[in-house]
Amino acid sequence: MTAGDKPGDESLVEAWFGEDFRRLSPDIQALHRLGGRLEGDVIIQHGQGLSGVMGRRLSLRLGLPAKEGSAHMVVTIFSAADGLHWDRQFNGGTTFRSLLQPHGHFPSGHWIEAAGRVQLTLQVAILGGGWHWVHKKTSLWGWTLPAWLQPKTSACKVFRDGRYHFEVKLRWGSHLLVSYAGALKATLNH
Repeated sequence: MTAGDKPGDESLVEAWFGEDFRRLSPDIQALHRLGGRLEGDVIIQHGQGLSGVMGRRLSLRLGLPAKEGSAHMVVTIFSAADGLHWDRQFNGGTTFRSLLQPHGHFPSGHWIEAAGRVQLTLQVAILGGGWHWVHKKTSLWGWTLPAWLQPKTSACKVFRDGRYHFEVKLRWGSHLLVSYAGALKATLNH
């Protein structure tokens, strides 16, 4: 852990949002200031037909179970000098590591999520204290995919009733590839 460990230190996320960091709910602020662990059951869904086949293959690449239904998820979140880390594990399997690097500052800046050979460029919208990712582009091996070929990502996170509620959907055009969502218990680092 780096930034945010001592009172007065500013976390990587807090620095990126600037004054707008206060618009996020206090629980989301604390999670991104201190880091922590999220744990609980999620529901995984795939599309139908060809989009379902593509969604199951994509699931395997993202560390998700290829089977629809309930899965147990653990996420470890922390900031380091190289970016914001989101390490996900489903059903005790292999950990899927994502690194998000900030560029610019909110609201016109963006984050780049690197996961293997794929990079997503994501902006952020704050709605009702929640954090909503806004997909801008997808790159593979450093090349931006043509708009018609890019899967679109939508994702949001918000705390309600003491739980971290989130939903992630990947679509190709109007077709669902894969989605997963849940209400997880949060344990903050101290």
